[in-house]
Amino acid sequence: MIWQRADDLRGYLRDAVLPELKYGPETPDLPPLGHKSHRNTLSTRFRKHRHLTAIHYLGPSFDEIVYEWISARLPTKSAGFRGEDQQTGETLTVPSARRFKVCTAVPPPATDSTRLWTWVHHFPLRTVQSVLHFIFPKIQDWKFVSDDSETDNADIYNEFYFTDTRNPTSPEIRSNSVVVVCQPPWVLSDEDMWQFTELKSLPMDNVPLRAKERLWAKVWDTCVRRQSTYFVVTSYQQWVFGAFSRGFTNAFVSPPMGAQSRDPTVIHAAIYWLASALAVEYGYVPPYVPEPVDYVMGDIPTPPLDNDDDVATIIDSLSSWTGKSEGTAPLSLVSLRLVCFRTCIFCTCRGGNTCPGIRERCLW
Repeated sequence: MIWQRADDLRGYLRDAVLPELKYGPETPDLPPLGHKSHRNTLSTRFRKHRHLTAIHYLGPSFDEIVYEWISARLPTKSAGFRGEDQQTGETLTVPSARRFKVCTAVPPPATDSTRLWTWVHHFPLRTVQSVLHFIFPKIQDWKFVSDDSETDNADIYNEFYFTDTRNPTSPEIRSNSVVVVCQPPWVLSDEDMWQFTELKSLPMDNVPLRAKERLWAKVWDTCVRRQSTYFVVTSYQQWVFGAFSRGFTNAFVSPPMGAQSRDPTVIHAAIYWLASALAVEYGYVPPYVPEPVDYVMGDIPTPPLDNDDDVATIIDSLSSWTGKSEGTAPLSLVSLRLVCFRTCIFCTCRGGNTCPGIRERCLW
């Protein structure tokens, strides 16, 4: 007997491991195992308003948190969906155990970055989006959209954005949205990804940035520009899940997760991370850290695009801040802002009053 995928969503996801990425004869050479690529030529440069003073590594406990949340939150009953939804085109594209019928076209081999973006969207992003819509029907308008505004680095860098497509510029929507940053594995090798997660902070002095620092700077600029604190960085082969503090002065990142990981899978981790951004109960919340009141209240200079030759005038009022507790906002004011800055999507969708984005109290 062949089961339809959504008849046992939990069982399907248990074995829904990303297909092995296919390369072609024209694919750029991959760096040897354990080596950096030396191809990450992002044009990001030092900017003195970029106060990323601490990067915290979540460590092996991340896998346990994901597994516990998935075990508690995924439905055990049928999701009531068979095959492809003819109305929306929603479908589960990642293959699973043999008892699940999965019919999906495989994209062409990833011989260039454009084809790599297709692999990222077709398998993990489409499946994660579909699962979230199955579990939380109120967020049908939340989808992954591609951002092609980057011009200088288009061959080595791409962004997807998970947001409410009806009103993506709303401050409430932006704070619940998620940025997905993609670079090809011949640019962002496994070793590059490990070094990305092990970085402790960005330089506070005007010095040339190393590849891992340029990528962090790029992620910081993108998230600040969009006012979205949750992000994902991927080469398809490796996945990192991260979040910034409210004032974007601290970041918290998972260990790199391989595409063929199990217990949890990449799909498990991505579902958990996007649900966390949506303020689902018991999702991940970055811990409180002391930050300048200006940054907590959102008064951060908007980073210019890398291809903008005009160097914007940078507000220098916080340039001497060291990231320590001196000069931070009063605790009561910061705490109030932390309580109110994100709303629970599910309470909003039900048409009632919005509630604070605190998972333990938001019984959606």
